[in-house]
Amino acid sequence: MDSNASQCVICDLRHLTSSSKHWCAECEEALCTNCTDHHNLSKASRGHEIIPISEYNNLPSTIVNIDLYCTYHNEKYVQYCVEHECPTCYKCIKEHGNCSELKVLEGLAGGVKFSEDFRDMEQSVENIMGNIHRIREDKKYNIELVNHKKQLIVEEVTLLRTKIKQKLDKLQNELMTGLDKIVTQCCITIESILSTLNNQDNEILHCKTEIENTKKHASDIKAFLCMREIQKKVTKHEKSILSIVEDKQIERVDIECTIDAMMKDFLTYTTKFGSIHVKNHPSDLIEIVRKIDGQTQILEVEKGQSVNNIKLNFNQKLETSCDEIRGCGVTVSGGFLFTDYHNIGEKLVVLSADGMHEETIHLSEQYSSFDLVCIDDDTVAVTTGDSYIDTEKGLLIVDLTIGNVITAVDLPSIPYGITFDGKSIILCCEGEDLQMISYRDLTISTIPNTLMAECSYLATHADKIFYTHASDNRVSCCLYSGEPVWVFKNERVLKNPRGITVDNKGNVFVVGMDSGNILVISSDGKQYHQIQTKQYGLTKPSAIFYDKIKKRMLVTNKNNFAHLYDISYDILQSDSINESCV
Repeated sequence: MDSNASQCVICDLRHLTSSSKHWCAECEEALCTNCTDHHNLSKASRGHEIIPISEYNNLPSTIVNIDLYCTYHNEKYVQYCVEHECPTCYKCIKEHGNCSELKVLEGLAGGVKFSEDFRDMEQSVENIMGNIHRIREDKKYNIELVNHKKQLIVEEVTLLRTKIKQKLDKLQNELMTGLDKIVTQCCITIESILSTLNNQDNEILHCKTEIENTKKHASDIKAFLCMREIQKKVTKHEKSILSIVEDKQIERVDIECTIDAMMKDFLTYTTKFGSIHVKNHPSDLIEIVRKIDGQTQILEVEKGQSVNNIKLNFNQKLETSCDEIRGCGVTVSGGFLFTDYHNIGEKLVVLSADGMHEETIHLSEQYSSFDLVCIDDDTVAVTTGDSYIDTEKGLLIVDLTIGNVITAVDLPSIPYGITFDGKSIILCCEGEDLQMISYRDLTISTIPNTLMAECSYLATHADKIFYTHASDNRVSCCLYSGEPVWVFKNERVLKNPRGITVDNKGNVFVVGMDSGNILVISSDGKQYHQIQTKQYGLTKPSAIFYDKIKKRMLVTNKNNFAHLYDISYDILQSDSINESCV
């Protein structure tokens, strides 16, 4: 900022001291009130822009430090060299004589504040500010999510430690009980032998006394006859002692404890309780605005081509062992998840990335499982639906690493479809508006004007929510505020719509369980394209999931199996129907 801006320049040249009140942007001089009046009346300067000195003092340094005079010739800039992107004075023309474009600076700058480039610059600044705000908020939430996951890990470790302790206590108690039982039995056996020996000892002692008395007092004839009787008793006791020896009752009894090898291995080979890993997952933050070639674009949200060009190419058939599949999903690592709505006790089936059966998670008997959504690679949220038996209804958070329900959330009615937008779990509850549950603290809010029906499914993309209404054969789109955007209903091509998903381009995929097809609806709801599934054996498609990482489509049949498709967007037009939504 000019150090003399506080004093009038004209008065200073006249050796007078006057405080400045205005600033001329053209002359770059501070003026007092009197000099400002003369400046405005002068023919050469009456068109100059005059601003109060207070406004000038508030101007940013980027504006104040711009010099309108040539640093080499101290002459005012009059032209602009497009090739070198710099202003020039009339003396600089010799240096720019070979430049192809020299334009008059005043003409080039005229109305620049209202030009398209200036508006684009303003919009770019707004976009950057918005991006910073979105990323900052996402990172703040990420911190909360990490701390929440820390709490879950602490609870998981504590629970596992408690279970290990309880298991060890149980095993120890069983071993001690067995020890007491065996020791008691051994002692009883030994004491029984001792009792027998004591009796024999008394009888033999009696025989010894008889022998001594006979020897001292009896005649030879009586001694002879008495000896025969005593000999019988001695022979009897000899046989009894021999029997004890032959029956190995004379062997010494001992007890030993053999510790199970797995227990020793646990102490030897278990060197740590577990390990903590950092996983980076694709962000759900897709609304990042940037400017490319003069056009504002949304990253990750591609302009959709005609839905007629979309094709599904069969990749693989997956055998799930489920009796009634109602929900499916794909983990970040590529594993497949399915809910079995029919079987009691076998609710969540996990397949590895190559399609092989990995495990069946047996949830509590009090819950059923309808739809699912992956929160991260280790955590899944499951809705219970309305089971065939009398079970609890609500939302379950399942830890795949331990195969247990770690959190259960009660809901106002029966929950069906479910999705996760990176911050909140959104689900369909029959007869209620959409329920939005914060994953951070599990607080529940509702989205108005979104009354849900039985067996409704939903998906989200950008700022929109898409959901199905099975009994009314329609698909609806609304904003997070609940404001309706469009409704699609055409019973000729879609009957009993169930699972729904959205690709990276914003195209909506819905399975028709009774129409036996997949219907692709454009993001604006104005076009649709049928993809028949009966030819692949999917006569009753029930659920669908788009893998945004590998760009593949997982479609389940109501019973037993699922198909994996590669999705392509051919530029050639295909034969299909376009129709506006109603």
